[in-house]
Amino acid sequence: MPKSKKTLKNILILTAIAVFAIAIFIPLKISKAKDINLTVIANDKNYNFYSEEIGRYNGKLYLKKASQIVDGIYLDTVKREKDAKITFLPNTEEVFNIKGEVLGYEIDKTQLLYDIENALNNGKTKVYAEINEIKPKITKSELIKETNLRASFTTYYSSSPQNRKENIKLASSKINGTILSENEEFSFNEIVGVRNEENGFLPAKIIYNGDFVEGVGGGVCQVSTTLYNASLLCGLKITEHHPHSLSVSYVEPSFDAMVNSYSSDLKFVNNTGGRLYIKSVADDNRIKISFYGLKQLETYERVSVKREETPYLEYLYEDDESLPIGSQITVREPKESLKSEGYLIKYVNGERVANVKIRSDSYSGVKGLIKIGKSKQP
Repeated sequence: MPKSKKTLKNILILTAIAVFAIAIFIPLKISKAKDINLTVIANDKNYNFYSEEIGRYNGKLYLKKASQIVDGIYLDTVKREKDAKITFLPNTEEVFNIKGEVLGYEIDKTQLLYDIENALNNGKTKVYAEINEIKPKITKSELIKETNLRASFTTYYSSSPQNRKENIKLASSKINGTILSENEEFSFNEIVGVRNEENGFLPAKIIYNGDFVEGVGGGVCQVSTTLYNASLLCGLKITEHHPHSLSVSYVEPSFDAMVNSYSSDLKFVNNTGGRLYIKSVADDNRIKISFYGLKQLETYERVSVKREETPYLEYLYEDDESLPIGSQITVREPKESLKSEGYLIKYVNGERVANVKIRSDSYSGVKGLIKIGKSKQP
């Protein structure tokens, strides 16, 4: 073959190769130059997506596995809300400590899915996730409403023997700090427990079979009585109470509340519409029980009325070998028998709106007791 023809053939082959190379490489270069990418910005975090993560269907672009991706962004950026928290501190001057609520934040997943598709098909490269607040269920302002002093009642026992004082303080401490939910019933026996030596209670005078005798837990009824009267002043629904067989010195007739470990309880229901907090403080002089909760719009006054009263002037005399001959001591003064009624007067905005008789009681009398010395020892 002549040299000129061979050269022409080589030129044609090289030209064909060049055209083929251009046909292949130019589209690739153009495609690379137009790589699709998208950045999602949520809560100051960036999430980048490239062309291999983006598909096309029916002429529209879409982010592959978009739902799973958005769920992942949500979990990565969500800030959980925190409810306000109240702590009851009955043994401190500031009875309540309230920690405020914290707002939460989350992306709007439905909106973000829409915004991603819209951005891909409108030439946008950035999408800002819409952020929604998550409001706590319990706020500080709501908890503050539960901290009002609704009512309190005080009885005194400074002249009591030391064992009785210790029993009062122990029972009081078991009540102190109790929190009742709305419509929850309080049981004195469940909270205080059995009055026995195993539970820390000491021997002291109790009323048994119409007389004052030695028994474990003497003095606890003064705690239940104080609680009962505070409950009345708080406007609570009393579901169980019992009178003593004898009238007691620390409260008016028809306002006592006798309890024993097994058959007689003091119960009331929290009908205030919110939580109820009980503070009980006892020293060697007095016991004071207070209720805190929603603001109380009404107030109450207690009125005790004696209907019949029969003095007991008679004394019993007992020989006592521990006392010298010719001496005598009065152990107990006689106590009258009586019938009484208890009334609760209700006031709203200072005006009397109701006068309700809540109970009628009969208390037995008891003879006085004098011990006569019989010992010949000086």
